[in-house]
Amino acid sequence: MMDYTKTGSFIARMRKKQGLTQRQLAERLNLSDKTVSKWETGRSAPDNSVMVELCEVLKISVNELLCGETIPEDVYISRAGILTGFLLLIVILAVTLLGLTEGYRYIAWYLDPVSFVYILAVTVLVLYISGMIPDFFRAFGIGYAKRVTVCENVVKRALTAIKTALSALLLSGALSFATGFILLTKVQTNMEDIFPSMGVAMLPIFYAILLALLLLPTKVRLKKLLLDGKCARN
Repeated sequence: MMDYTKTGSFIARMRKKQGLTQRQLAERLNLSDKTVSKWETGRSAPDNSVMVELCEVLKISVNELLCGETIPEDVYISRAGILTGFLLLIVILAVTLLGLTEGYRYIAWYLDPVSFVYILAVTVLVLYISGMIPDFFRAFGIGYAKRVTVCENVVKRALTAIKTALSALLLSGALSFATGFILLTKVQTNMEDIFPSMGVAMLPIFYAILLALLLLPTKVRLKKLLLDGKCARN
């Protein structure tokens, strides 16, 4: 739960840092100055409809607002890391397209890069729709940081993002396998031809499990942080 008093005090500090009065901040948000006063005295808290705009005006993140304190930059994943991830995805897509050409067709058949990209794409889409992309990337910075200075609520959001990614990976792998199996049984009628193709059809599940195993250590570390009480209280 959000600590209204702590968050209100934080809003007041950040407002003064930007050189704004309560009235000026209220005007920026199309609210009354009484509403801002209630926030800063801990009698109420900003609702979801104004959180993003409030954070933009105060030049803070939503997680910092929820925690009621400034979060050090070292717990966030760097932009270079995010860029590297996107470049890696582009490389995978390029390999996939090459695999569909004549020269790499057999490699594509046995490695099935299309399924690998499909599983990644579904997972990223689920995280994007859920608004968990920042929390997902932040989970690695928190989980493997030498010193954790973020609040409990931020760790919980990061853990939720990792759990969502794990569920999306396994579900997309199962759906991809089921679709491939159905198509295979319709195209192939000879059992001798079905069995070799079945191994390729099972690759999506293998990819999903492999990626899930890579995320599990991060999930375990985040849960350990919460259980050990090493993160700041909200």
